[in-house]
Amino acid sequence: MLFSGFTGFVEKPFPAPLPDILFSGHRLQNLEGLVPNTSSSVISRTFLKKNVSLCFAAVCLKISGCVPDLQPMNQLFFAKKIENGLAYFDDEESRHLLTVLRRQPGDRLRLTDGKGFFYETELAEAGKKHAVARILDTLPAPMPPARLHIAIAPTKNMDRLEWFLEKATEIGIQEITPLVCKRSERTTVRHDRLEKILVSAMKQSLQGHLPQLNPLTPFAEVVRRAAEPLRCIAWCADLPAPHLTTFLRPGADTLVLIGPEGDFTPEEVALAQAKDFVEVGLGPTRLRTETAGLVAVLAFQLAKISTPVNP
Repeated sequence: MLFSGFTGFVEKPFPAPLPDILFSGHRLQNLEGLVPNTSSSVISRTFLKKNVSLCFAAVCLKISGCVPDLQPMNQLFFAKKIENGLAYFDDEESRHLLTVLRRQPGDRLRLTDGKGFFYETELAEAGKKHAVARILDTLPAPMPPARLHIAIAPTKNMDRLEWFLEKATEIGIQEITPLVCKRSERTTVRHDRLEKILVSAMKQSLQGHLPQLNPLTPFAEVVRRAAEPLRCIAWCADLPAPHLTTFLRPGADTLVLIGPEGDFTPEEVALAQAKDFVEVGLGPTRLRTETAGLVAVLAFQLAKISTPVNP
């Protein structure tokens, strides 16, 4: 049986048939004709938005008992209010629990408050606009070895910024600041909508830390307040700047500035340099704003699992 993905493949016979399997948290029945000789496993199916391509990746395979079974608690819920051993869901999450998922009192749920904790809970009260869960156990979420802060100018087409927020959260980011620059084509954002996108992406990627979303902030103020040990500004200079990966250091909190479609002005770059920002490149090609932001996130994550080259 072969499962292929972006990074490689796994080919291994599975020892025993199973009546069902989990695809992205949704149970499919009668898989004998679809996936023959399938053992207990959890396989994620990733859809590429607006694309017919699929990526199938084996997340956990029970092969000769070498990997422990995963419990079917692979759906994460969000409750901002945690008090006195109870978790209170907002209207939207309550409606999703009761109307869409048909959960009932007594059902077990795994949730997070987005502040670094996971909670094993039991649904105690169930209403379409009011649901409460009783906390049974509390587990700390893993802490990242370093914080990544991306300050990025919102794109004229908000779909592009929202795409960046979603993907950056899934990959791993700790702080995001919408940036107002001299050449910005958008100077307003709906903070509440962007926050919902972050929450959804956090739940999708089963994380316990909700990225901090700052208000829309002028460029000069972001530069003035910057306190990260590593501060970078990515822009299209006449002469190519060293790649961001050249400067990344293990355990170092990092801030990367990503400009608008018209890029930063020379005056903005000079202001950043005066505050100890280093000029960095993100590759040999010209990137859209949201693509540049995502490249920075990926570079930061890859630096944690490889040996970076220090300047």
